Amino acid sequence: MNSTYELRSYLREEQLPHTMCPGCGGGTVLNTFAAAVDNLPLNREDLLLVSGIGCSAWIPSPNFDADTLHTTHGRAIAFATGAKATNPDQETVVISGDGDLAGIGGNHLLHAARRNVDITVVLVNNFTYGMTGGQVAPTTQRGAKTTTSPYGNPEDAIDISAIAAEAGAVYVGRQPTSRPHQLVSELQTAIETDGFSLVEVISQCPTVYGRRNEMASAPEMLEWMDEQIENGELEVGTVVDRRGERSEFVASFDDISETAVQSHRSRNVPEGASEITEGKSKGQSQSLRLRIAGVGGQGVVVAGTILGEATAWAGRNVFKTDEYSSRARGGPASADLIIQDDGISEAKIPDGAGDILVALSEDAVAGHRNVLSADGTLYVDSAVSDIPDDVTPVPFSEFAREAGNEQATNMALLGYLNERHEIVSHDYLENAIRRNVDRLLDINIAAYKRGVDAAVTS
Repeated sequence: MNSTYELRSYLREEQLPHTMCPGCGGGTVLNTFAAAVDNLPLNREDLLLVSGIGCSAWIPSPNFDADTLHTTHGRAIAFATGAKATNPDQETVVISGDGDLAGIGGNHLLHAARRNVDITVVLVNNFTYGMTGGQVAPTTQRGAKTTTSPYGNPEDAIDISAIAAEAGAVYVGRQPTSRPHQLVSELQTAIETDGFSLVEVISQCPTVYGRRNEMASAPEMLEWMDEQIENGELEVGTVVDRRGERSEFVASFDDISETAVQSHRSRNVPEGASEITEGKSKGQSQSLRLRIAGVGGQGVVVAGTILGEATAWAGRNVFKTDEYSSRARGGPASADLIIQDDGISEAKIPDGAGDILVALSEDAVAGHRNVLSADGTLYVDSAVSDIPDDVTPVPFSEFAREAGNEQATNMALLGYLNERHEIVSHDYLENAIRRNVDRLLDINIAAYKRGVDAAVTS
């Protein structure tokens, strides 16, 4: 254990004094975890601490000075999995109690270990639900007295370290707060592990658990821990170490995702198709936030699907969200497309952030114009009544009629948009039309090309 580090440098001093009960083992967990972090070449800006609900959940939040995510009861590991998948480079550590992680959240623990998600779980086991009154927990020892087992617990406690190991964790260790030097070493190894690791910390709770079991002070409980170790009732140290033997979940998922993308792309890219353009006209950035809005029956959802597939085949990231009413025809309908080269963290375009809005109905203009940014572009079909004075209408529906059927208006607007904004190669988009349109294909392709021609001459 590093005895020279400054603990206060790891604390949010404005939160002092802490709210832990006298003699609580949470202080030792906080101290030893800070020492382990101090021993590692870890930038604190790359550290995320996640906790659930309970006494131990207060160790990282609000006390530890790092980014913290305080989650709902039993869901800390699920939140941590999502955070790690979103940002694989951040060191993600869950610190919470046995009730939160092994009781209410036990199923999440099982599957995170099975998946081998690269997170570290520090499970503080004080044998009881401490914060809610000292009820019996899955980790409460047989015969122990609690508020809900005043004459002794009739059940055997679960061995959460053994369960995590059997579920697939690559590293599991157990240490009591009575052995802080060994605990620092165990925590440090777990944090360094590439894959799912768990450290079960046997911790004292003299206020709630100890006093009901003739151990009303912290020293008494620490002596009890050491006695259990000496007589073989409590095994400490490394429970399992299979580091390097299993692939990590997020990395495996990314590899499979890339394989899926490349396979999908190779099946759907037309032979000889040109690659995606590196930039867009009018100085727009590589990202694009587009909303197509109208009413059911105008094909706005299909148009979004076609454009989304085409850009995905061209190697870009795309997220598409549709909204429509219960009426198949006549009700409001819209499709949001977020297209960019890096990761996408939003499912829908926020108000004031859209680059392009295409409106095919009067209600679409009124209901969706607020999605546009200050320099966003609004296209309105000329067939719409009451077009705003500051908007130049585009006759999308007229282009479709010229191609043979007004129902191909959505194809005409795709051609116009793609030519004006150079979203993706026309080869990709025409191929996507062929894959998604099973009626009047020739007319739909003709409408698309009519939109392209109109954009060229506009």
